Amino acid sequence: MVTGMDPRTALFTRQSARDTVAKLCFTTKRDSKGSKKRVPRGMITRLVNKVNQDTRGLGLTSVSVRRKVDRLWSKHMEISNSDTESETDPEEDSVTVNSIISDLTSESRMKGGRPVNTSNIDIANKKEVKRDLMNNVTVEFEKLREGMGSKRVSSTTFATLVLQCKESLGLDPDDAYFDVPRKTITKRVIRGRTVVHGLGPRSPVKHIEEALIDLLLTLSDMNKPLSCGEGVLLANELIEDKQIGDSIRAWKLKNRFYCGPDGRNTDGTILGANWWRRFMKENKHKLNSGKGRKFSCNREDWCTYQNFLNMYKCIYDEMLLAGVAAKIEVPVYMDREGNAVSVEKSFGRKCTHKLVRPDMCFVFDETGGNTCMKNDGHVGGRKYIRRPGQSAKLRASESDNHFTSLTVSALTGEAALCVVIFKGEIEYMNM
Repeated sequence: MVTGMDPRTALFTRQSARDTVAKLCFTTKRDSKGSKKRVPRGMITRLVNKVNQDTRGLGLTSVSVRRKVDRLWSKHMEISNSDTESETDPEEDSVTVNSIISDLTSESRMKGGRPVNTSNIDIANKKEVKRDLMNNVTVEFEKLREGMGSKRVSSTTFATLVLQCKESLGLDPDDAYFDVPRKTITKRVIRGRTVVHGLGPRSPVKHIEEALIDLLLTLSDMNKPLSCGEGVLLANELIEDKQIGDSIRAWKLKNRFYCGPDGRNTDGTILGANWWRRFMKENKHKLNSGKGRKFSCNREDWCTYQNFLNMYKCIYDEMLLAGVAAKIEVPVYMDREGNAVSVEKSFGRKCTHKLVRPDMCFVFDETGGNTCMKNDGHVGGRKYIRRPGQSAKLRASESDNHFTSLTVSALTGEAALCVVIFKGEIEYMNM
């Protein structure tokens, strides 16, 4: 319980304090005289400081209160604009304002996490669609001006043109991200650049970047990924001694890049580290770089689909010979209990064999361990009673001896046998 506070006016949470202060500031702004409605200078800061002094550790900020006031005011203006034709008395107006405040103050707190539709892929797709929209509007606007001669295109006609282009691309007309400024379209038509591909000059290396991305991703899928330096070397090998390499060098000289008189970098390459950083940044929704993770080469050599298929075929033949399984003439889908079901309720692929005696089929697995307990990890969730300030010490064996345990169980789930094999140098026959 917080001390030094009046229980009748105590603000237990930061959100309730923010809503209370914002409501008071909003009411003052609404009832202020004059055409320019505003909160008195210093009022928010003064109230926030007073609340923080009364409640220790509250952490209320002026920014959060000011944002809340802006939200209340924008909601109030929306209702006021929609009701301009009908006059309301002061009592009805106060009820409306109070309902706005109660609606906004009863909202649950904003949960953390990434907002919707802000991933790199969605952002890249939206940028590409907006570029296509701007190009389509510019082309159609130029055609429209050619047919009208010296007449000016009205705002209504331009808005209709933009709406038609949005509908052709399947866009939401009310999405503010896809707004098309008329000034931008007019400048493009005056400069004669109706179709653009982005800011700044377009490099000829753009023509090979898609092929380079496919190569890099294919090598990664083959478990043969390239490092960043090897990626730059691969890009240079794709353009070396080719026409596109000559065009890239000429383009670098034309746009005054830092390079030699032949358009090459100081190390003799055409594409360098600056291009690679820009390439990775523009294609971050397709490519990413990070640390590598090593895995056994035997796994890649032997863990193939054909090897597993041959292994299971041999096991099925032995199970049929032993009489513990029967072959299904027409393969069917089954659930976890072994019942024939439809493909929607199935578990896995179609079954070609069915177990007849699961109690006579045994499977086993082996795992290794060591009798030394010094490096054993902590059992998750287990706690021990100890004195305050002391650590709970557990006795641990230091004898180093490797062992292998085999657990054998039937396919019914019942345990059948457990075998423990200890490593040793002397053979004991009479154990």
